[in-house]
Amino acid sequence: MCAPKDTFYWTDGQATGTDGFAWGPPLHGGPPQPDGAVNSWGAQDCAQQYLFANGAFLPAWPGFVHGQIDDQWCLDTGGPRNKIQNYFQSIFTDYRVFRQKDFLLTLNDLSAQIPFEDIHEDYEFDEFANNLKAMPKAPYLILYDSSNIDVVLNHVCNLQFIPNTLQRLVAVAFDEKSEMILRKNYPEIPNVLINLKPIVDSMDPKKQNRGYLVYTLALVVHAKICASLAARGIDFWSMHQDTLWTQNFDMMNVEDRYPDANMLFDTIGNENPSYDRMRDWVCGATFFVRGNPTTFQFFRQLESYMLSYQSPDSSIMTYLCGHHHYKCEFLPQWMVSSFNYFEGPRENVPVLIQLDGGKKPGESKMDVLKRGHFVFRNQNGTYKNEMQFLNLTIVFVLGLLIFYYKSIYNSIRDRLRIYHFLSKFDGPLAFPLVGNLYLVNIFDISKLVDQVLHLAWYYCKKGCGIVRLWIGPVPMLAIVNPIYAKEILESNEVITKADEYEILFPWLGTGLLTSTGDKWRQRRKMLTPAFHFKVLNDFLSVHDYQAKVFLDQVKQFADSGDEVDLFPYIKRMALDIICETSMGATVDAQNNHDHQYVESVRRLSEIAFLWIIYPWLKIKPIWYLSGYGAEYDRHLEIVLDFTKNVIEEKWTEYQQYQLGAEKKDKRSMVFLDLLLQLRSEGLMNEEDIREEVDTFMFEGHDTTAASMGWTLWCIAHNPDIQEKVIEEVDRIFGGSDRDCTNEDLKQMKYLEKCIKESLRMFPPVPFFGRKVEKDVVIHGNFLPKGVRIILVPLVLQRNPLLFENPNVYDPENFSEEKMSSRHAYSDVPFSAGPRNCIGQKFAMMEEKAVISWFFRKYRISANVAFEDNKILPEIIMKSSLGFPVTITHRMDNK
Repeated sequence: MCAPKDTFYWTDGQATGTDGFAWGPPLHGGPPQPDGAVNSWGAQDCAQQYLFANGAFLPAWPGFVHGQIDDQWCLDTGGPRNKIQNYFQSIFTDYRVFRQKDFLLTLNDLSAQIPFEDIHEDYEFDEFANNLKAMPKAPYLILYDSSNIDVVLNHVCNLQFIPNTLQRLVAVAFDEKSEMILRKNYPEIPNVLINLKPIVDSMDPKKQNRGYLVYTLALVVHAKICASLAARGIDFWSMHQDTLWTQNFDMMNVEDRYPDANMLFDTIGNENPSYDRMRDWVCGATFFVRGNPTTFQFFRQLESYMLSYQSPDSSIMTYLCGHHHYKCEFLPQWMVSSFNYFEGPRENVPVLIQLDGGKKPGESKMDVLKRGHFVFRNQNGTYKNEMQFLNLTIVFVLGLLIFYYKSIYNSIRDRLRIYHFLSKFDGPLAFPLVGNLYLVNIFDISKLVDQVLHLAWYYCKKGCGIVRLWIGPVPMLAIVNPIYAKEILESNEVITKADEYEILFPWLGTGLLTSTGDKWRQRRKMLTPAFHFKVLNDFLSVHDYQAKVFLDQVKQFADSGDEVDLFPYIKRMALDIICETSMGATVDAQNNHDHQYVESVRRLSEIAFLWIIYPWLKIKPIWYLSGYGAEYDRHLEIVLDFTKNVIEEKWTEYQQYQLGAEKKDKRSMVFLDLLLQLRSEGLMNEEDIREEVDTFMFEGHDTTAASMGWTLWCIAHNPDIQEKVIEEVDRIFGGSDRDCTNEDLKQMKYLEKCIKESLRMFPPVPFFGRKVEKDVVIHGNFLPKGVRIILVPLVLQRNPLLFENPNVYDPENFSEEKMSSRHAYSDVPFSAGPRNCIGQKFAMMEEKAVISWFFRKYRISANVAFEDNKILPEIIMKSSLGFPVTITHRMDNK
């Protein structure tokens, strides 16, 4: 069992055994004894004695039980090793003391014979590393051999209490015996155990001193494997079983070299300052390795220090008794689930206890916990009785299930029905919770559009019309073929907006954009007269006036030649136009560059899109804790107050003048006037008016501004196209400054092609969402009630099967010849069918008028590359860089 007890001397501050081997100074505290002092302890036990007495050795061994009462003597006195081992049922193997310095040096020489490159570049290891990287969650890695198999078994015993952990365990064995033992005890571990026996055989072909060789060699190889995995960018959990790393760790001056421990790893039992935390890590704790260059360098340096280490290890029992302030704690399942332990960086994680020792016949492991009065620690440091909490939790959950069983049953039934039918559609592999989000980088929306397009085109080329997608845990059907788009958009049954529009309800209510069913049909019918061409013609004077103000605003940049981002100027102009044409109100945003409404609409659009793509923001506590909820509410209040004040002012005016032909000129009739008339007739109330005004204000200025900006951006990068636009404008106006007429707009055939082509490449609306309210059949495909449908105009409009060069700006894509040769629903920037954009004619008139005015006065160019300005898919498609251009006066029109 224990090593023989030799007489132990102190000479010149070093401990020396009877065999003449120098042990080195006492580890971690304890003053050197006077020369000639004699101690009856064995050499290794003597080192333990000082460790126990001084309490200076910090690491806690997470795979072993620390009792609360019976074994307190171990922490205080440091009893002899054999008594400790007998007390804990000899679960550890007999770690013999290494007696010969030459033998240790031989081991280190042998360790150096395994180059890092031999492991890193080995074909089998390469395959092994790739398998680890492909695992959906970070694997849990254990390197072991027969000398520490008991420690590993005890640790695995603890891990089995954490759900889904054994399924992630990857065991790397150094010999066949240890591999066989673990397989026999834990056959449920699914991952193939890697056996490094050939490496050991190549270093010790005669198989001499195998136990000692493997025990020391394992630590060096472990460091090399960790370095190789870190070099490949693989994150993984690991466990170490030895103290040999401690002195090397001190020699590396890690506190100075790696002051931020989080750059390298996260530990279990992390309650110490930075340096002590790292020392805990190298002395036997379970830890999480980050795969990055810093970690790679750390392990390579640690490996080189270990090769020069010339002292034997201390007993494994040092871990058991060296840390006097660790509590005996049980990690309950609810805590694992709630705080995602064994997933990533954590702090203050409880120490796991082993439950094999001290069991009585017939007792379960839970009985052992109850009998020992074990407790667990919460995140806030408080202690509760685990079993009491577990019982209350069970009662509470059962109560909820009984109370809501009908709703739960119906929800599960409907969801399973949707899953059954959706499984018939083609789509990418999805994972629980994340769905297909792993295919795109939702945290960098500048890359999101390209990633979505490549994914959609893949299925287009396969001939798919509908693709199954999972946005997190939510299943959807994406329409990627114009034939299917036509049936969906023209359907009078699939008109309900998808749940993704819920974020807009506090802002736009259930106006024309977000309403459904009879309310939508009634509103559409009532509001259509406001967009009759005769009414729209009356707004041309507003377009002309605001366009001239816009030209005056940018004239300073034409004079100076400085680059300017046109988008803020276009947005303010569009806001002035929509306010005057829809509400008869003068805002003068073009001369008030700090107008709050413009900024608030911008932030509302950005935050709303984050709510759509980040599923966790739909949970209200997270929504507000993230800060987005409060910011959204703040900007929402500004927007609603703005429209509310205008509506109240116009309602007062309407009552005073009793709007009618005899009291007010019909030419002054605006959108809000129609709504107020409907209110006076009892067909709409104040909230109804507010919904429609906010909807028209948002859609009428943000989408139009984005479309105008993209059109000017495209023309700026195509001088030949710009010349054709200028020629057409000159042909119509002949160099005059007269206002536009409806006849003028009809003659702008080429400019209309340019606008439509920019709408094809950069549609203002990123997606149209629908929700199936009852079972329908679309192009022979059954769609069950409750399924969501998403149509991304960009997918159709940049489909290489529909457009020859989809990423090239070419207005001739809208020549009569090309339009007649492709499906009508290949281009749907304003949607189509019964729910198409009610204001699309208004938008086209506004864009034609403004852009024609611009090219009457100026030319435009851009220094930023066309492709560098990425699409940002917010509620409205924006540009990542704005629209930075250079404006010059037309020499013939200055």
